[in-house]
Amino acid sequence: MSTRVGVAVPAPGSTEPVEAWVLDLPGCFATGADEAAALGALPANIERYLALAAEAGAAAPRPVGRIEVTERFHGSWQGTYEVNASFAADAEPVTERDVAFACAMLAATRRRLLSAADRASRWRTGERTVSEVLHHVANAEWFYGSRLEVDPEAVRSSGLGGEPDPNSRLDRIRAWALQRLAALPGFGALERTQHGELWTPRKVIRRYIYHELDHIRELERRA
Repeated sequence: MSTRVGVAVPAPGSTEPVEAWVLDLPGCFATGADEAAALGALPANIERYLALAAEAGAAAPRPVGRIEVTERFHGSWQGTYEVNASFAADAEPVTERDVAFACAMLAATRRRLLSAADRASRWRTGERTVSEVLHHVANAEWFYGSRLEVDPEAVRSSGLGGEPDPNSRLDRIRAWALQRLAALPGFGALERTQHGELWTPRKVIRRYIYHELDHIRELERRA
């Protein structure tokens, strides 16, 4: 038995790294300067992911066997927008169990994010402040949750009001995101294309979890 992995190669001229995604663990990923480096970093990240799932009380399937790259996605540009990876596995419909797992993971990642934020500081010139990182996390969550709408930008712009307190903004958008998650099983095999990028309910879950994990790592490095 193998662990299904999708590799995302950035668009030509991009400054983004190569990404390796575990397709059966939503949001579990690793990055590297090339495919070999991303895949080499993946086993440790899988273990951290599964530890967080256990902390959340979420029943995550443990990948068994060797890592097998089953899909590759090559990025492209849509104007100035870099199209992010969509995999065939993202088309699989979302179940109630998937939503329960995602909600448990997001509760755990939010606790970890706020804990890291309390301990982090602005430690390098040009970096975002902790408050700016938290605002960015909230805005990205609103962005992801709007991607399945017929007019996503109208939905997203309605959420761009500015609470100066990042914690209030995180709470408000998370409440909205959880409502969106609860509705995903009813969407079936829905697909939307926005800015040349394909979005599905499963991809929304993957991006929700991934993005918070990414910024937990950023703030924990600064803590």
